[in-house]
Amino acid sequence: MNTVKVLLLGILLMPLATSLGADRPTVFDEGRLQVDLPDGWKESEQNQGNSDSVGGWESSDRKTSFYVLQLRLLNQGDDMRAALDRTIENFDRDENWLVQEIGNFRQITIINLPATYVSVELELRSGSRKVPFIFHFAMVGAAKSFFLLQGSTMKPVWKTREDELIRMIKSFRVLKEE
Repeated sequence: MNTVKVLLLGILLMPLATSLGADRPTVFDEGRLQVDLPDGWKESEQNQGNSDSVGGWESSDRKTSFYVLQLRLLNQGDDMRAALDRTIENFDRDENWLVQEIGNFRQITIINLPATYVSVELELRSGSRKVPFIFHFAMVGAAKSFFLLQGSTMKPVWKTREDELIRMIKSFRVLKEE
């Protein structure tokens, strides 16, 4: 009898459990790209002016963000690792950011596209205040350009937020290129 009650309870709670962690596909950049957004995420209010950003979102607590930037290939010999190295160097040159530690670079595949991934610990300097962050970068190679997937979260890292960033990176799709 207990087995039947547990089974019925599991069946009744299944729709609730699947809706709590459901990511929603979000198409952006005039229908060219897609990423699955976790529940509670919304379009970012931060101005990404003067950047190659084609989409940006933030968590409900605004301590975690995810951006997609499109980088045009400089030449056919460009590679993702070099482009990712330049991205980290640009952060290091910016007087507001200080690179603390660079993780291991890994070659991965994201929805059939080659990518290079690395996590980087950075510190944001705001006046006398220093705010530590973890960034997750993935440089994704498409036919005519690279896409930089940039997820960041403040330290101490809340595992749920970091897991959301990784899922967003893994869900990235190029639907069509110009």
